Amino acid sequence: MISPWSTNPQTTKDRPYVFRACFLDPFQGPVAAKFATEEFQAKKAAVLYDIASDYPKGLAEYFKEAFEKIHGAGSVVAFETFTTKDRDFSAQLTNIIKSGADVLFTPQYYDEVPLIVKQAHQLGWKKPIMGSDSWGSAELMKLCGDDCKGLYFTTIRAAEQGQPRNSSTSTTPSTVTCPMTWRPSRGTPSGCFSRPFRTRVGSPATWKRTGIT
Repeated sequence: MISPWSTNPQTTKDRPYVFRACFLDPFQGPVAAKFATEEFQAKKAAVLYDIASDYPKGLAEYFKEAFEKIHGAGSVVAFETFTTKDRDFSAQLTNIIKSGADVLFTPQYYDEVPLIVKQAHQLGWKKPIMGSDSWGSAELMKLCGDDCKGLYFTTIRAAEQGQPRNSSTSTTPSTVTCPMTWRPSRGTPSGCFSRPFRTRVGSPATWKRTGIT
């Protein structure tokens, strides 16, 4: 079995025939913490997650560990939980607002995010909200609308062939750095997936004779 987006380490642990095509949450959590620190100049963070679900629970813990490694113990000033199918987050969000956090990290699924974001805004939260790869669905904006505009989440991005848009110098596979968070104003290194993949398995024209198809 190959999972295209299961980032929890438990997916492949002790399962020799289970594979993934994405990063791990021990990587995603620190990247999110670093991004929140550098992009928002956040020194205090809040986290809201579903404690009954392995994916958000694990990623919340990885984020907390990484953020506190940067800013010190206690810099995650609110670590709020709920359980699957909850729809009222007002108590947790009130605690988060009172905590003085500079950013809210909520690694929930795209169909849960609109409820959280809208309630946060209704309660007066005006600071950045950040999510994870589970936000990555075309349905998110349909469900969330204007409340989700300007928010951020970490994810995998397939780069185009060619040079980064803000670079006048060439790049090679050995120098490409593949970002997990991306904004249109930033350049995008190319070949993050396609070059290593083609190096390993060749071009599509060779797949049939090598047994890939």
